[in-house]
Amino acid sequence: MIDEANEQALSTESDSFLLIEKSVRKSVYEARILLSYAAQNGFTIEKELIKVVVEANHAIRDNLWTIDLETEFWIAFRTLATAIAPVSIRSLKATLSQEKNIPHAVKTSVTFLFTLVCTIILLLFGQIYSGIGFSRYDDLKKTNLEYEVLMASVEKHPTELSDVFSLTAKEFNLKRIKILHKICDRLPASLYWQIDMKLDPDTQFCTKGVEPNTTAILKNIEITLEAFNSYLLPLLYGLLGALAYVLRALTTAIKKLTYTKESLINYLLRLALGALAGLAIGWFLKPEAQSFQSVQMLSPLALAFLAGYSVELLFSALDKIVVAFTSSKELRA
Repeated sequence: MIDEANEQALSTESDSFLLIEKSVRKSVYEARILLSYAAQNGFTIEKELIKVVVEANHAIRDNLWTIDLETEFWIAFRTLATAIAPVSIRSLKATLSQEKNIPHAVKTSVTFLFTLVCTIILLLFGQIYSGIGFSRYDDLKKTNLEYEVLMASVEKHPTELSDVFSLTAKEFNLKRIKILHKICDRLPASLYWQIDMKLDPDTQFCTKGVEPNTTAILKNIEITLEAFNSYLLPLLYGLLGALAYVLRALTTAIKKLTYTKESLINYLLRLALGALAGLAIGWFLKPEAQSFQSVQMLSPLALAFLAGYSVELLFSALDKIVVAFTSSKELRA
């Protein structure tokens, strides 16, 4: 039992030693990356610091690691990391290209560019759909008004309408007789007398009653276009503004080598907040169902884009409003 306990303790110590050794090897490798970046970009690094990093690298390779060398290495590592800040080992690994792996920054850039292209395409389809919808809405509304005016004028002149129907009946009779004569030329004489050549005197002509429920159709179109332009388009414009901000920030971060994998979470949250800000603009400034070319129609969408680009301004304004109401209630209490 005692031997088994000793073996377990030794194996635990061995595992912890291997874990520490791996951690030290990784840190020495990262220190070399930092030192290489500092040398390539003209940072002033003391000779003693460079010597410690080089000795640590050789000591790891030759298994000559000592306590004193480890102490000096961690001090040099901290000094080196402070000297090149805000660039860090995480940002260098995420930005710089490696032998077989594509840098994380490049993958993120491609993803956001693809998202931007898809958003622009959706916006173009949305704008075209909205423009055609408002055009059809206006045409249908004009047609409905013309139909109502025409029916009102017909109801005011019933006598003229009956004369038109009577004339139409006579013309129809004439055409019918001509057609029947052509048919009779091909029939036997015994059947000729059985064919009626004209309409009965009581025959009435009328057009099919067309009374479309255009009011309900117009209302449905108006509701659809209002929902489309009040919610979907502002959301897409807010997302587009957020994408513009994220791409600018990503470009700056890659240029300065400050991008890290953790930055992706911040960028994704920024996109969500941008879309939410655009949707909030659609809630607060609902455009009316009117001509698509009007300035009042475009202003909420422009504000949605600005809100998506500068999320902080919108939410800081909302915070101030909340604080103002909260403080006023506290004073009343």
